[in-house]
Amino acid sequence: MNIQTKLLAVMLSLVLITGMATIRISRTVSTNISKEQVGNHPETTAQPREHHITTVLGWCKESAGMITAVNTFKDAVDASKNHTDGMDELEMVYRATPGREKRVIELKQEIWRSQQIIES
Repeated sequence: MNIQTKLLAVMLSLVLITGMATIRISRTVSTNISKEQVGNHPETTAQPREHHITTVLGWCKESAGMITAVNTFKDAVDASKNHTDGMDELEMVYRATPGREKRVIELKQEIWRSQQIIES
């Protein structure tokens, strides 16, 4: 190999080694800065998680309420069951939800009408 090729290989190796070292150092520094920022402000890091958990729990609560209401409706219109018990359960579910009193009365009237149609 001539001197020019050896010099080119050494220069290329030097550039590659310097570049890798620079990347490694900057990555380490950036990681440390990020960890320090997260450690200094844990409340801002935790707020999105708290919001997400609150949202998911709200959806679960809503779903549970809907399932309860559906089961109560099924029991209320089931001809084989005591309808007064079903009406009481229906009223209890909707009275537990704020602002639903008017809707409870409407639903009771609709159920009584449907029961009268079924019986006749």
